[in-house]
Amino acid sequence: KAKVVLSGLNWDNLGQMYSPEMENMIPEVEPNFIVTDAYKAVVLLTQAQIEAKIPTNSLLVGPAGCGKTSFATNYAANRRVPALVMNCATVREPRDWFGHKSIDPTTKEVIWKDSMFVKMMETPYSVIVLDEINRVSPMVLNSLLGLLDHQRKVYLDEAGRTIKVAEGVSFWGAMNQGSSFTGTLPMDKAVKDRFSIVVECSFLDAKTEAEMLNSKTGLDFDNCRRLVDVANQVRV
Repeated sequence: KAKVVLSGLNWDNLGQMYSPEMENMIPEVEPNFIVTDAYKAVVLLTQAQIEAKIPTNSLLVGPAGCGKTSFATNYAANRRVPALVMNCATVREPRDWFGHKSIDPTTKEVIWKDSMFVKMMETPYSVIVLDEINRVSPMVLNSLLGLLDHQRKVYLDEAGRTIKVAEGVSFWGAMNQGSSFTGTLPMDKAVKDRFSIVVECSFLDAKTEAEMLNSKTGLDFDNCRRLVDVANQVRV
């Protein structure tokens, strides 16, 4: 396995720099994930942008179940960096991204508690997946504009401070697109334009998918092939 060095850091040892809380956010490598040529190309481009200190945002577009989220989490797992999959469909108002107010049990004062989303943004080289990014209101999504562009920061009045995206953090949007997906919303052009890498994801060819299913489940190859054939008929 070749060692990849970015900004003076060795990815093989990067996991050692994280706190116990962030170590728990490092995903396990998915042994049956299929590494395609397209995946390798996106990884190289992502690493090149990080090396050049360019804001790194990738948008993964494709049908449900084709591996968009796994694409991003395996990128993190192979580099031993923390990853957070943010379910955008549950975000109802801008503040939901950043945290909430709470009562300090000792002082009984109202305090602000940062969300895991904020903690991940402030953790170098972490991977943040904005899952189902087109299922959140454009007005709510617009609160991320300053975090996704070259500024890489936003002032949060309730917290009384500026939240800055740490070095090497990459954002990965994942979305289903098309008339068959109800509940989705058109993405604001200003948001979409901030994703400099757009990846069209699709299902594996039938043979490769059957081999992956065989490896993952232990089911004999002929039955795996039949299951894939049925799945492809349903997907049409």
